[in-house]
Amino acid sequence: MSTLRSVSGSPAETIHPVLPPADTGAPDSPRLPDDAAFIPPRGVGATPQAAHVSTASTVLVYAALAAVFTPVVVVVRAFGNAGSLYAAAPLAIAGAAWGIWAWRRQVERTRLDEQAVAAGFTFDRGSTARVRIACRPGWGARLLHGLDPHSGFEPEIARVPLALGVSGSDKLLAALGAIGGVGAAYLLTGSFFAGPLTSLSVWMAMGAAGVGAVALPEFCAPTYVRIVPGRLDVLRFSLFRLRPASLASFDLRRSRVLIDVRRAVVLVEPPGEPRPTRKVRSKRWPYAVAEEPPPGGEAVGLVLTPARRRLLEAACVASVTAAPTPELPHAELLG
Repeated sequence: MSTLRSVSGSPAETIHPVLPPADTGAPDSPRLPDDAAFIPPRGVGATPQAAHVSTASTVLVYAALAAVFTPVVVVVRAFGNAGSLYAAAPLAIAGAAWGIWAWRRQVERTRLDEQAVAAGFTFDRGSTARVRIACRPGWGARLLHGLDPHSGFEPEIARVPLALGVSGSDKLLAALGAIGGVGAAYLLTGSFFAGPLTSLSVWMAMGAAGVGAVALPEFCAPTYVRIVPGRLDVLRFSLFRLRPASLASFDLRRSRVLIDVRRAVVLVEPPGEPRPTRKVRSKRWPYAVAEEPPPGGEAVGLVLTPARRRLLEAACVASVTAAPTPELPHAELLG
């Protein structure tokens, strides 16, 4: 039997890479509505981060490390000491290619940021607007260029693992998936913790465990995020049923919304004045100090989906648009 949990939903249309003209105050100058504001991405350092969002980011890093080190371990195990030479060359080439790509990407981002600032893009530092978008100037300028607060858009839908974390029986599935991932890595490489490959094997095992912990619950209960004007829905389907096992619906038109582009998370808080947060110390090692989430808030993590940019743009537009919210069935992704 399906359950419905209503908390407080949102999408966007395709954003063109052309930057807007300088904001001269003219009527055709693109701008956000009065209840929305851009804030600096570094200013969100104290923004509350839900555990499942941090976990998703960690899993992504470990999975990347596993993807890099697993072929190295396999090659070295197959060819012995000579395998180090076979593995080192392609690994060095891949590392150099990735470094060049990352450098060029950063240069392009910096160029777009400088161009956006020169065109008149500014942040509203310390804003308490209902909708706050934490992003780089270039990203915000592209969003403004394609923004029409009065037009609607087609529903944006994507599969998003760990959108709201795991709970109940999913925790058992995550544990089983982690064990299965480590076992698969062991069978693939033959053994762990042997000689000079010990450190590589550790990272490979951690990455395999993270991938398994996410993959098994997601296989048994796939999670989808659906964004329409004024609303964001998170639907979870069970493996053997076509109807959603659960639904969380977020009203983006009345709720307070923080969209953190860098961390790929949409934080939805109940309507009203901003709720204060306080620093708390973790009860477990390493006893880090972090911001406690405001009461009643919910974080929708978009880290583990290749469609996160499209969904983030959709969430921005859905939070500020005046277009009516379409009636979509709770039991289906589309009507």
